[in-house]
Amino acid sequence: MKKTFFWWLLPALLFTGCGPGVKRKIEINNDHVSIKIEYAGDVELAGNDSSIAFISTGGYVKYKRDDVRMVAEPDANGVISYKLYNGGREQPLDEKGKKMLIAIIQDMARIEADQQKKK
Repeated sequence: MKKTFFWWLLPALLFTGCGPGVKRKIEINNDHVSIKIEYAGDVELAGNDSSIAFISTGGYVKYKRDDVRMVAEPDANGVISYKLYNGGREQPLDEKGKKMLIAIIQDMARIEADQQKKK
């Protein structure tokens, strides 16, 4: 199992991608769950771990946990767009989608914290 670690900066979580085009991954596979987090560029989570505050130009964040997927990318103005999928179908960013997005981002932060403890 290949693991790549994110870097913590307080008060926000910053994933350092070491520049455009460089990808980082965390993969967890066991009998109960399959999780894959992939990102490129620099990515910063908000201090409360409920949203992505920044993704550098050309960067992205991809998350997959079983049948739930999320892709986040910035546009030319730095505004982050999200695509959510649940069971293979696109999930709109309505109330349910926003709760799902927060849960995904918090899961990514928890996984990072667990990875840092293992260092």
